[in-house]
Amino acid sequence: MYAKTLLLVSALAVLSFLPVAILKQETKPPVLSPSPKGKTAIRISESSYKNLFNGDVKVNNLKVDGDTAGYSVWLNRKNSNENRQSRIKAKYIARKIDNTTVADRYRSAKKGKKMILCCAGGYMSDCSSPTTPIGLCVDDGNIVNRTFGTDASGKDMNAIVIVEAIGGIRVKDIRKGINLVSLNRKVFIRQCNDDLNTFLKWCISENVWLFQTHLLAYDKELNVDTNMHTISGAKLILAAVIDSNNDIYHVFFSFPQVQKSFGFSQGQQSSGFLQTFFNLPKQLLPQRKTLPSPNLTEGIFNYLNEKNVEIVWMINLDAGFSDFFQVYDESGNECINVESKGCTFENTVNLLCYYYE
Repeated sequence: MYAKTLLLVSALAVLSFLPVAILKQETKPPVLSPSPKGKTAIRISESSYKNLFNGDVKVNNLKVDGDTAGYSVWLNRKNSNENRQSRIKAKYIARKIDNTTVADRYRSAKKGKKMILCCAGGYMSDCSSPTTPIGLCVDDGNIVNRTFGTDASGKDMNAIVIVEAIGGIRVKDIRKGINLVSLNRKVFIRQCNDDLNTFLKWCISENVWLFQTHLLAYDKELNVDTNMHTISGAKLILAAVIDSNNDIYHVFFSFPQVQKSFGFSQGQQSSGFLQTFFNLPKQLLPQRKTLPSPNLTEGIFNYLNEKNVEIVWMINLDAGFSDFFQVYDESGNECINVESKGCTFENTVNLLCYYYE
């Protein structure tokens, strides 16, 4: 009896040193369901952080339901119809050449360029022995992966992201077919193996860069019913929108803190850390506050609609194994550097970057 009493007193003594916020326990994580008539429980808001590159790059602080959640970055791609060609260009890197890693190729590519932003593109599956991105992937006409990708629950990934040599990005819905203008042909690459072979040959002959990922919205319509049901945690979403001046924007929404534990900094979010260090019983561990992905996607979709912009497409980028997101100013200084978990930058298998020309 004395031993049990002593053990209880010792445990209470340890708990007395913990911040109250750490011991706060919700009865259960909030369940946020998409609401009818276009309304959602999740509210997205922005506040200005930095304007960069002659105002063509706008960096904002991002909040979800009033809580600080990350950053948004608006890249003005201009309106080429009025001969206002964008100085903002995209570049994609997805293969190791001899002993030169993707990270090394990125460092070489950024020499002499004013880098704006760098992040992971397609998903990767393993940090310990990274190989290729999940899903179809091509780097400058070289086939990196010719296997269609699915998510952890086996659902199809419907976005083909084509990064053009001139620095633009086009996103195609696999289900609706892909028009190959130079061949005067529309191909359905998942349904027809001959079409897939034709498409891959076209990628080689045209020196294409592309990867496959989840399609969240396309042609003004939300597309979360078949994607992103079970994935939670950090998020990195890229949207293409057109404003009332017909300017095209690529908009990044980075949520490194969507999944968070009470009382810890970004680098100490693991409940396992608490349990190992303090040896606390599981029922006393802080509950993770998670936001289901479909609901978060709907929140962004509704927010963009409220800003009266036309949503061309929205895709998900890798914020799992490759959870990093870097934004630079005109002098090359980092103004955002998210690298909170997963693989290191050195181990990444693909990078999507933007630079100012």
